[in-house]
Amino acid sequence: MAIIDENPRTLRDYVDNASYGTLMDFQHDAIPALERGRFNCILRFPGSFNPPHLGHLELLNRCFEVGKACFNVVGAFIELRPDHEVARKLAHYRQTGVIAEADRVLLWRAHPEFPPWAFVVGSNSSPVWYRDLANGLSADGFAYRWLSIRGPDCLEYGEARGLKLYHDTLVSNVARESNFVLPVGLRKIAGYGEWEALTWKDTSLGDLPRMVRELQDSIGDISHLRRAVKVCHPIKQGRGVIYYVRPAYKLGTISSTMVREVMIKHAGDELIRELRKITLSPKMLLSFHHLFSSLPSKRVAVLRNGNNLATEDEDINMEDGTPDLARLQRLVEEAHLRNEQNLAKQGKASKTSVCLGWRKERSTSQSKTLGKTRTNGISKSKQHRAKIPEPKSDSELLSGL
Repeated sequence: MAIIDENPRTLRDYVDNASYGTLMDFQHDAIPALERGRFNCILRFPGSFNPPHLGHLELLNRCFEVGKACFNVVGAFIELRPDHEVARKLAHYRQTGVIAEADRVLLWRAHPEFPPWAFVVGSNSSPVWYRDLANGLSADGFAYRWLSIRGPDCLEYGEARGLKLYHDTLVSNVARESNFVLPVGLRKIAGYGEWEALTWKDTSLGDLPRMVRELQDSIGDISHLRRAVKVCHPIKQGRGVIYYVRPAYKLGTISSTMVREVMIKHAGDELIRELRKITLSPKMLLSFHHLFSSLPSKRVAVLRNGNNLATEDEDINMEDGTPDLARLQRLVEEAHLRNEQNLAKQGKASKTSVCLGWRKERSTSQSKTLGKTRTNGISKSKQHRAKIPEPKSDSELLSGL
């Protein structure tokens, strides 16, 4: 049975102690009270948040809303990835525009709807910070456990990717479509059992009346519980339980990439109007407009010095930041022409050219000399020994860039 103190304490009391009073002040009546005799669950929401947007906030709010009723969630930590990890992720997709970690913290905190039960934790928070928090809770008799929050991309194509070992995870597709959510149900996840309705034992609650009251307050009716949450358990030990939290409504697809594209394509009053639709702290975000000056350039591969394949970066963006496909087409044609000219200069009996990912063998020997018909530079009698792929069309070449 849960025990309610006459002078209830909240997670913020312990966070303030652990973080040396650096967080903003909020009214305590909006924060769930800690309880003895049951687990107090704390959400952990990791991510780049470069920048944070309304999809992130809605995912956090929805998981807290359902988690508070079903798992006694008392607060959440938003954990930012360090700048170098964000830069490495963007570089993988040939993108730029890293907002400094301290500024990403402010973008979260400055939003007028930032919840009082949530705390932004930078990557420079040492394990000592978490240790002090855990020691403070344990010393006062408050049991706790962690629940992770993830977007639906961690379950793409029926595979659980990037989930913490021994950590239970809440997953929701509030602001992003996912192929694991099917019209007829949820796709089975490899290494896990079937998706099932949430049962009382999954909640680990010892106070059923309180759960009913909280559930009615947050969702509206006790019958919505089974439709709001589905659960699947791991087949092997070491993995956490996965809970799917059904969105209260679909916000529409929003991503940080979308925000960065808006920053590139718009300016002035139009930009602020667009940012207000999808981002947190839009006016503050305007100060980082200079970081997003252009879309990534396309990489065009061309033949240089015979068979040596080199690459050169070409800026193929128009003034509005969108790719100039006509110019890209011209670059492809120029690469073809340079390749033909290099082949003509070499004057060898057999040359191999490599251009834009496809191979084609040529021979300067006369077909009459061999007395055989040739197809694509190879005699029919030799086609069974060397099958050369047909050259790709220009559209295929463009799609591969």
